[in-house]
Amino acid sequence: MKKLVLSQFYTLRCEMKILLLIFLVMLVPGVLAALFNSGYYFFVDEDIYGFGSNMTASTIFGMNSNVIGIMAAIYVLISVTLIAGGDMNDKTVNYEIMYGHSRRQVYWSRVIVSLIAGTFGGILIFLALPIAATLILGWGTSISFGVLLIRLFMLAMLFFRMTAELIFLTAVIRKAHFVYIVEVLVLLMEIAAEMMFEDGNDFLFPLNAIIHILSFNQFLLPHLDETTMAVFDAAMPVSTIIGVSAAYILVAAVCLYLGSAAFERADLD
Repeated sequence: MKKLVLSQFYTLRCEMKILLLIFLVMLVPGVLAALFNSGYYFFVDEDIYGFGSNMTASTIFGMNSNVIGIMAAIYVLISVTLIAGGDMNDKTVNYEIMYGHSRRQVYWSRVIVSLIAGTFGGILIFLALPIAATLILGWGTSISFGVLLIRLFMLAMLFFRMTAELIFLTAVIRKAHFVYIVEVLVLLMEIAAEMMFEDGNDFLFPLNAIIHILSFNQFLLPHLDETTMAVFDAAMPVSTIIGVSAAYILVAAVCLYLGSAAFERADLD
């Protein structure tokens, strides 16, 4: 098992250029969109907000976290599918089994590497903007740092669920490009569900879940010195946080188990 994990990391190192490109393609547009959005509201539209607005990292996070979250989720989708299913077409899996490794070991080695490279990579993309903004502007008081940690935890649980679902699909379909097609269809179904049902699916589909987890009600408080401070209502019931996170963990566990069962029974010829 340890050798398989190390082998997967070695293969991952060989594909690092591709993953790094995907990482940057998701990171750079998200950061630029966030900075443009923040700059427009706080520096360009001076008739409403004024040039002297109190820009801090927490303000930028409150206004743009859902944009970065969606970019991070796209990275998770592409990277996990590439890691979990990229070598199924070239018989690498067959060779690993021929060398005496069990199918369960082959499967779970890919699960471990996918969780590390996919889920953690998505979290790094999400954290890039608030970390950089905090170093330059300071965190500020628009949103408490504890709220960031709570929403980060929920996002990590969502990425964990997404990773498990993608691994399950890859184990069943065993062709990475078909998994991408299925995920696009799922996104289209999500959009259709959003149009048909106004409530009840906030945390069900990944896109809606990201928007719901990372969206805040915004209030602008003008000061006597003609500056403006943004404050965000970030309250979320504890029961929602615990319930949604537990549901994501349960769904992920079921998907990983079903994926293992499907992989062990699959015809790999």
